[in-house]
Amino acid sequence: FTDANATLISTHTPDRGDSWNQGSGGFNIDANTLISTAAAFNEAYVNSGVANAQIQLDIVGGVNPSGNAQVGILFRGDGSTSNYWIWRLIDDGAASVRRMTLGRTVVDIFAEVSTDDLGDIFSSSTGDVLRILCQGTQITGYLNDTQIFTRADTFNDTGEFHGVFVYNADTVFIDNIEIRGA
Repeated sequence: FTDANATLISTHTPDRGDSWNQGSGGFNIDANTLISTAAAFNEAYVNSGVANAQIQLDIVGGVNPSGNAQVGILFRGDGSTSNYWIWRLIDDGAASVRRMTLGRTVVDIFAEVSTDDLGDIFSSSTGDVLRILCQGTQITGYLNDTQIFTRADTFNDTGEFHGVFVYNADTVFIDNIEIRGA
């Protein structure tokens, strides 16, 4: 994210694809990283033009929450903030409660589809990499190159809007968001 500090994500030009769309909340560029600007829901996504995609982001700082911080990948959206998938890391600061959840939002109603406890894979340190691979109806999630889950599902399997999601963590820094055809 090479841009001036305080640049809104909605005015930042991505390397590829359509312009960024800001859902709820907000994101700014700060020190060439993306930072959430609201403690509630923050969503930003881009029309990538591909449904079969690999979406990846680096968490580069700020995941030391006072409670229930969430950061993740928004993927296979339909261009609204009403229908999309989210794969998110949830960390309440206690080692026994770090987990990844996969869920989908259908007409603004979120439902968890699966939850995976992480154990020692995630240590709340900087440099963690989240990655989603979507091919047809197959969805696979990775944390730091370790496969966490795989699932077949037809919900929004033609959705081409992919991006980032942050909740309850207004100082999470994200970098190197990559969206490419799979």
